[in-house]
Amino acid sequence: MMKYREGFTDQQYEVMLLREHEKQTFKEIGARYGLSSTRARQLYNKAKLIQERLYLAAIYAQFSKKIYRKYEVVRARYNDRRIEIAFLEETYTDILEPFREGEPPSVFCTEGVPRRPHNPRIGVSPDRTKLRSELTPQEEDVLNEIDRHGRSIADIAAMLDSTDKDAYYFVRTANLCRSRALIKGISEKTGLSYDDVDRRVGRKCRTLNDKIAFLREWLGQPSHDKSHKGNGVSE
Repeated sequence: MMKYREGFTDQQYEVMLLREHEKQTFKEIGARYGLSSTRARQLYNKAKLIQERLYLAAIYAQFSKKIYRKYEVVRARYNDRRIEIAFLEETYTDILEPFREGEPPSVFCTEGVPRRPHNPRIGVSPDRTKLRSELTPQEEDVLNEIDRHGRSIADIAAMLDSTDKDAYYFVRTANLCRSRALIKGISEKTGLSYDDVDRRVGRKCRTLNDKIAFLREWLGQPSHDKSHKGNGVSE
């Protein structure tokens, strides 16, 4: 089996460490190597893909193909390879620490990380009342920019120094948290269960933005029309 450090080129590995352990932006990393920020991001994403494959191979060597089925459940819950890798590091520490031979782990943690909506094919049905409904300060800032100024996904990607796809999932996750908070507020106000409120809204609304607008109206909160136009997050 290939050794951990041998799986990366020097540049890939250095970019990963600079991004995760020194918190450098892709622009700063690119300037260090004479690359564009896009190329620096590509190197980082490639390094994470290699890291994922190396970890799975090391775990598979001591277990069986069951690890892949278990990992598919993790992938269904999260939408970020960094978090999926952190899950492996937390779950299989006794295997991966010796495998790295002194090299540092990721700096991410799965605790409190937002999850994707439940996929019934996976067979994991969470209690939705326990899913995260509190927005992080960064999520609040981004949603405020969308609400007040009608920022597009491209604008949000620039704010987050991320790809448009990552920005889309970031905004969608934040909006899911916001919708959960609104549902909980209505549930407490009306005495209806969380699921009852969610079903009533689901029958009337086709998109997540429509759902949030309807929930706000139900609670008597002002709606933000700009958040529903042209930002690419209406599903």
